[in-house]
Amino acid sequence: MELAVHIVEFLYNLSLVVLLSLSFLSYIQSSVRERLVLFLSCFLIAFSEFILIAYYFIDEDTPLGYVSTVFFFFGVSLLYSHILIAPEEETNSLLV
Repeated sequence: MELAVHIVEFLYNLSLVVLLSLSFLSYIQSSVRERLVLFLSCFLIAFSEFILIAYYFIDEDTPLGYVSTVFFFFGVSLLYSHILIAPEEETNSLLV
């Protein structure tokens, strides 16, 4: 059972790092605002997970848990705004 938990955790962390890398490469390829928002949201979500790992395994200090939650909240908020921004910019570019 413990091995299954470690495998799922490893796959989750690997998917976060791959998503962060792909969003960064996407932003480098085309420097537009929506790609920057996507990269920043992925960065905040991945960084909040790394802080959460430090909270669990290194030091269960209360401010680390709060910082992780705040970063995750802002990351998800930026991801939500990216979802709202992306179709809007595509329709505007088709009209021009």
